Amino acid sequence: MINVSDWDQFQIGDVLYGVPYHICPTINLHDEVSVIDGGQKVDSWEITARKRKLQF
Repeated sequence: MINVSDWDQFQIGDVLYGVPYHICPTINLHDEVSVIDGGQKVDSWEITARKRKLQF
């Protein structure tokens, strides 16, 4: 969820980039992350923490 003061400036289909304050709850839901530079996807990084296992 985002909060802005002037919703009327946005149209359906507009692209918004969100940068969370703390990514752990978000990033653990995905296997990879897209690296964006200058508005373009330039790379993908694997989320290695997704493959973590606790051994008892």
